[in-house]
Amino acid sequence: MLIVDDVNVLKHGHQSAGIAQQYAGSIGKITSCQVGVDLVSAVPGVARNADHLTWPLGLELYLPRQWVEDTEFEQ
Repeated sequence: MLIVDDVNVLKHGHQSAGIAQQYAGSIGKITSCQVGVDLVSAVPGVARNADHLTWPLGLELYLPRQWVEDTEFEQ
């Protein structure tokens, strides 16, 4: 089974790539953060979900529109 999920890194300031006011699923509200999208392969456990095996396949930083369209960040 493949699982696609978001990963949030709560941050303040504007020095790290991708920081913006955006939804952070880990706290359930809009805040200043970076958001990544990860892909995980999982084999469900027989008795319970805690027994499942997982393998991380990839993680990519999501860049909000203002980061993609702002020419200041190209430098």
